Amino acid sequence: MAGTPLDAVRVDGDDLADLIPEVEASFAVTLPQDLRHVQTAGALFNEILRCRTPDGAGERCDTQMAFYRLRRLLVNLGLDPAAAPQTALKGQGLPSPRRVAAMIERDLGLAAPAKVISGAGCALALALLAGGAVLALWQGSGDWLALWPLAVLVVLFDRGGWSGDWATLGSLAEAVAARNVARLAAQGARNDERQWWKRFSKLLCEVAWDGSQQVSDHRLIGRHTRIELV
Repeated sequence: MAGTPLDAVRVDGDDLADLIPEVEASFAVTLPQDLRHVQTAGALFNEILRCRTPDGAGERCDTQMAFYRLRRLLVNLGLDPAAAPQTALKGQGLPSPRRVAAMIERDLGLAAPAKVISGAGCALALALLAGGAVLALWQGSGDWLALWPLAVLVVLFDRGGWSGDWATLGSLAEAVAARNVARLAAQGARNDERQWWKRFSKLLCEVAWDGSQQVSDHRLIGRHTRIELV
C-alpha cells in the first residue's frame, strides 16, 4: 500500500528540462515554453490536459500490451518464453540494455526508457573524475581535468545495467507504457484521465526526490504535491 502523497518533491532544473520533452512525446502534446506558473504536479498535469483531452475510449491495459510485446521481442533474444513480470532480465543472456532499447524503438515502434549506467561504467567514470581532480591538485595544473570529458564519454557509450526500469520484465513494461501513452491509446489501451495521471506521475517520479532519496513509488506523488526546483 502506498502512503500519504508527499507535500513536496525536489526536482533538479536540468532533470525537469529533460522530463518535459519526454512527457510531450509520450502524450503527443506540445507544452508551453514558459511553465514558471506551475508549482504542483497537478498543475503540470493540467497543462497536458489543456493540450489534449483523453477520449475515454480503449479497454486494454497498456502495461499488459507493452509486456506481451516486449516478451515476444526478448524471447527471440534468449528470454525464457514463460517469463513473468517479476522475471529478472539480468542473467538471461540478452544483449545489452543499450541494444535492447534500440530494438524496442526499431522493432516495436515504442519509446524505451533511458538506460541505467552499468556498475563498471559508473566505477570507471567516477575513477576518471576523481583521478583528474586529485592529479590537478597534486601537480597544480588544470591539464588533468581533461580526464573529465572522458568520464562523460564513458557514460554516453556505456552498454547499460540491468537495474531500475531494466531490472525485471514487469518494470520495463511499466516504463515503456509510461513513455508511450498516445501510441498505445491509439492501439486500444485505456485512454482516460485516471490512466494518464498514473503514467504522468510515473515519469515525474523518476526525477523527483524526497529529501535525499529518489521517490520510488509514483503513488506518493499527488496532484497537490509541490514541485520544488533545485
